[in-house]
Amino acid sequence: MAVDLAQAQLDERVRAAGAQGRMRLHGEMYRQAFRLVWAQADQAGEMTELERARFLLRRLYPDLEGPRLESIMRRLSDEFAAGTWTGLTRPPLREKAMPGASSGECRTRETAEAVTDPGRSPAGGRAADPSSRG
Repeated sequence: MAVDLAQAQLDERVRAAGAQGRMRLHGEMYRQAFRLVWAQADQAGEMTELERARFLLRRLYPDLEGPRLESIMRRLSDEFAAGTWTGLTRPPLREKAMPGASSGECRTRETAEAVTDPGRSPAGGRAADPSSRG
């Protein structure tokens, strides 16, 4: 297999950055991913809040599908109907560095945990290890 020189150089820079630098890079990449999928949603046109949530989730978490995605969507639909969830929060175009802050968070804590933590089941608790899926 051919070695990708650019990837090898990036890997070396990441290793040389140390733990704090890698954590900062992870946070920046996480926030950039939210900004990119929101831009894609904007380009896709008008959507309801539930359509937008599905659109964003499928792009942020491509392995999230089937019963698990439908369970999350049912929960969001129920919360939307009850008025306890009003949609996802759009990330700012530019944000100040805030340790632990993430963009695109849901407006209810339980749903935020289910949506933004791919290892968390929608009903609470931890889901099966996503790397063990076939």
